[in-house]
Amino acid sequence: MNVTTKLDMDKVDYSKENIVNLRLGLEAPALPEDFERNSAFIVAVLDKSGSMGMGDRFIRLQETMVKLIENLTSQDRLGIVWFGDGASSEEVLVMNAEGKELARQIISSADCRDGHTDIEAGLLKASELLGPRQHDVTEVEKILLLTDGGANAGVTSLEGLTSTLASVRATVGLSCFGYGSDYNEHLLEGLSTSRAGASHFIENSDMLAGAFGEELGGMLSRYSTQTTVKISISTDDGEFVEMLNNFPMGEDQGAGNVIIRTVNMGDVMYDETKNLFVRIKVPAKSSPETIKNLVLATVNGFEDGGKSWAGESHVDLHLVEASEVGLPDEEIAEQVLVLDAAKTQVSAKDLADKGEWQAAKELFDAMIDRLEDYDTDYTNNYAKMMRTTSEGLNSTYVAGGMYSKSMSNIAATTMSYRGTGGTMMRAMVDNDSRIGSTKNAFTQSIVDEFEDDEDQDKS
Repeated sequence: MNVTTKLDMDKVDYSKENIVNLRLGLEAPALPEDFERNSAFIVAVLDKSGSMGMGDRFIRLQETMVKLIENLTSQDRLGIVWFGDGASSEEVLVMNAEGKELARQIISSADCRDGHTDIEAGLLKASELLGPRQHDVTEVEKILLLTDGGANAGVTSLEGLTSTLASVRATVGLSCFGYGSDYNEHLLEGLSTSRAGASHFIENSDMLAGAFGEELGGMLSRYSTQTTVKISISTDDGEFVEMLNNFPMGEDQGAGNVIIRTVNMGDVMYDETKNLFVRIKVPAKSSPETIKNLVLATVNGFEDGGKSWAGESHVDLHLVEASEVGLPDEEIAEQVLVLDAAKTQVSAKDLADKGEWQAAKELFDAMIDRLEDYDTDYTNNYAKMMRTTSEGLNSTYVAGGMYSKSMSNIAATTMSYRGTGGTMMRAMVDNDSRIGSTKNAFTQSIVDEFEDDEDQDKS
């Protein structure tokens, strides 16, 4: 893994306080020519509560599972958990011909009349199925939660369900698939983020193909797991302002005047570049100087097979006369601007959900101006998408409705790189809202296969 660090400004005016943005990049190696995909142990946690019977959401859930079953092989295992009023599980099935046929029967024969939505029970049952790790460490373990997120039994809050996930071994990832236009995006995005996973909104079969193809492809072509970044900074030289992504973070640690912030970057697949952006405040100094090692980043993870790896990078900052200050790095400045736009979407959504549409619109419009002033294809596309949303911020705005969900979807996608936004967002930015690559050749082949299957089904 190649670890890089770079600031948007490497020279700043020594005489005043400055804000600089750090990009930490993790660059995984290319997909080997003799690549053999990982085996997988997937536990599908499936919602069969009464609310899943609305519209065609349960049909979409069944379609998702059929796609999953079709694309697994005899080297993979599948556990199925149903939840509604409580939870139940099937035996773990090896995905050979016999196991696939049994899994299809289990999915096709299910219905969704099981009253309430007890997500907590489903996650606890998944933890039981996963059990202690007693198998080949090259096997990818993942929970896929398929639901509308309408938790109304057992523990129902994001905080409570995140605590429930503590019963699941930390090495196990989780991604969510949300069904129905009224799905609980706040809950599902929060749960997936807590395990550095993805949150996908499945409104129709077109969205299913791309989302699930990418999810499965990324899982099976994993290069590194349990990827952890520790960023150190001396309080004499600067201070953390904020992380611009929404990767899970631990409590700040350190000793003396050194602060260490830990970030869980989750899995990294072959060919993937995964970026973390950190905003830092640097105090004014009495004279020019060079701050050596303004930031020191150490990264650790495990390759498949359990072999540990480590990387390190640091960055210096030059405090100079005002006349020597140059222009920001264009690429980092563009990426930071889009991340700021994503954060603006979250803030505007919170205001709009409280009925403060005008204040939300003002936030949106100010950010749109900034994006258009930067005037690149990426920022202009993002501005175009935000302008469409801004036009809907009026008295017709409904908290939890499609505008609300689209704002949340695209913001979460942008800040975490993983997951698909709503229909409107996909149309506006062609799902290119992630800052960094997320598809290698293997993943793309699975996405293409899923989409070809959809085209054949339609014809």
